[in-house]
Amino acid sequence: CEIEDLLTRFFGFYPDEIPETLRDVDRRVGELAATLLIDIGDPVPMDQILAEANQRLAELALQGHLQAAHARTSTSRVERQLEEANAEAKLNLRNAMTDHLTGSFNRAFLDDFLPNEVSRCRSEKQSIGLLFLDLDKFKTLNDTHGHRAGDDALRSVAETMRTVVRTGDAVIRYGGDEFVGGLAQTDIHGAIDVSERIRHSIENLDLNVFGVSGQIHVSIGITLVRHGDNFLSTFKRADKALYQAKLNGKNQIIIC
Repeated sequence: CEIEDLLTRFFGFYPDEIPETLRDVDRRVGELAATLLIDIGDPVPMDQILAEANQRLAELALQGHLQAAHARTSTSRVERQLEEANAEAKLNLRNAMTDHLTGSFNRAFLDDFLPNEVSRCRSEKQSIGLLFLDLDKFKTLNDTHGHRAGDDALRSVAETMRTVVRTGDAVIRYGGDEFVGGLAQTDIHGAIDVSERIRHSIENLDLNVFGVSGQIHVSIGITLVRHGDNFLSTFKRADKALYQAKLNGKNQIIIC
């Protein structure tokens, strides 16, 4: 029992000595009380004392286990709440930076992420390409087939771009029928290759599935981040290249 363990561990008693020692203490206490004429009442049997002491120790041990279990439960609850809050924050951030029509990133992502990415790549001497894409004659498509068909076309273009670019590249709907592609760690040849595959894939989209005849053509301007560039200067060059592609007759790629 616990009392015997304590006496053995801390006072050096052998287990077979403990009952007799406790009875001897009880007897001596009684004799001393009689000599001093002290009334200590009816003596409590030693077995009862041991039993009550053991019961109390068991209760304390159980209480300790319950407190530890409660602490573990509270810790798990707090950890779960933190995980849920973190997941919700990530979801809210994702929603805030997603274009809900096309599923691509939106202008807020462009304004927040790409400037930092351009600065990072420049400081680490990594090449990054930027493409600026615009659907040719999109207004005619809208006017002829309606805005629902136009929305379907925009979704198909965005999905095609995401299929062509690599994991780690970014497809952003800039607004209306304009899209931006951020191409990480690529040279001008890689940027041209990606842009041409995007243009060709969009040109070969099957528009009959949403009631549109003909083809979708796009114009694309591309550039790379140069020494001394910031995001604005890089973006202006891509925009200038796109404008030149439009002037040259559309459905083509211009490098700037």
